[in-house]
Amino acid sequence: MHNLVTGGAGFVGSHLINRLLSREEKVICLDDLSSGSFENLKDCFNKKNFQFQKYEITIPFDFKVNRIWYLASLAIPKVYKKSSIKTLNTCYLGSLNALDLAKKYDASILLASSSEVYGNAMVHPQTEDYFY
Repeated sequence: MHNLVTGGAGFVGSHLINRLLSREEKVICLDDLSSGSFENLKDCFNKKNFQFQKYEITIPFDFKVNRIWYLASLAIPKVYKKSSIKTLNTCYLGSLNALDLAKKYDASILLASSSEVYGNAMVHPQTEDYFY
């Protein structure tokens, strides 16, 4: 299976990549390192099925893959509030680029979010039916 993980140098993405590699799947990681870190991927670089691309997700990309895991976004409120246009572009243009790629290669895609969608929640962890 060929996987593309956007935002793969982040916390969730790097753990997903480790899991996919443990199953001997091929993984391409796209990340601009604006909030992710090479440190999160330190165990991946010596794996033959791993490829890293420092990349700005708002620019169209083309990799022949079966699955796309879209995890790209700034996940720290203080950071994305200072970079609101970059955050919007990453969420909109990056998602659009990933969806175009999925359509081109008939790949499955997962568009992930985080608890930040709930705002300043009063309950932790939030359930899917939580409304504040």
